[in-house]
Amino acid sequence: MMTVTNRAAKEMKSRLKSELGPVANQIQDRIFHSFCLTVMRKIPKSFGVSGFNIIDSDDQLSLMTLVRKSYLNKREKEINKEFPQPSDLVKYY
Repeated sequence: MMTVTNRAAKEMKSRLKSELGPVANQIQDRIFHSFCLTVMRKIPKSFGVSGFNIIDSDDQLSLMTLVRKSYLNKREKEINKEFPQPSDLVKYY
């Protein structure tokens, strides 16, 4: 079974268990993103990737902070003020 949210997946599994009983535990239930991630990890070459990680919002912010610093020179204060902040870069990306 596949759905969009964890909440919906739990609800579907609960309904299935009430209808089928213990055999429902043999049926896989996943959210769409989890399913896609599993497929990509099993056959990465089909998607043009060799290895990848999923990062959380704190990691995204840290990464964009590093990217921003690599493009800006602290002496260029005018550019520093105009260049998007790391949180904005995350949104744009």
